[in-house]
Amino acid sequence: ERHLRLIAQLESSFKRLEYAKTKEGHYRVPDGLNWNMLYVMRTLLRALPESDAGNFTKVEARLLLSQALSAAAHEDLHAIRQGHVRELIQLHTCYWRLMDRAGVIAATDRPRLLKVIQQRSIRLNQENRITGDAICMLAEQLMSQRKQLSSRQFHKLIEIIIREQVLNPDHQPSPYQPQLRAEVQLEPLVRRALRIVRSYREGL
Repeated sequence: ERHLRLIAQLESSFKRLEYAKTKEGHYRVPDGLNWNMLYVMRTLLRALPESDAGNFTKVEARLLLSQALSAAAHEDLHAIRQGHVRELIQLHTCYWRLMDRAGVIAATDRPRLLKVIQQRSIRLNQENRITGDAICMLAEQLMSQRKQLSSRQFHKLIEIIIREQVLNPDHQPSPYQPQLRAEVQLEPLVRRALRIVRSYREGL
């Protein structure tokens, strides 16, 4: 509410990077069409709190972009474009200005603020965040396994997968919520489900 213009500038640069696509174009996936992204923005969001708040050079921006390249973009030798370098520098500038404003509003110093921001960013932007593509593949996998499991086991398997995807850093489990431990029969199924999530983490 106090810094809408600054937030709009940050959002504009973020979206330009988020919407950048690879040159290969779109292709068909189980739930429609996909077009691979150039950068994994979750990687950038995890890295921003750890970046240098001072002078952020083009070299540093290119390095950070190269770290954030999606798997599909690694074959593209010209994936990192000058316009994207400029957008990341703009994004970085806006980000640290907002951190300074947030520190003033929260009446705290930068180290304390960054400690909280880093913890939240890691949780919110974890690599194995589920996507629509992963859900489609998981649904097929789970239905093929359904007949091998009792109703209790099947629901327990789904609950374990769901709890792996609770990304809200403010989430407090209910004290009445039972602890879930995968029994021996379910452990390989849980691992297979998490591999699917990881495999499709850069999809839609």
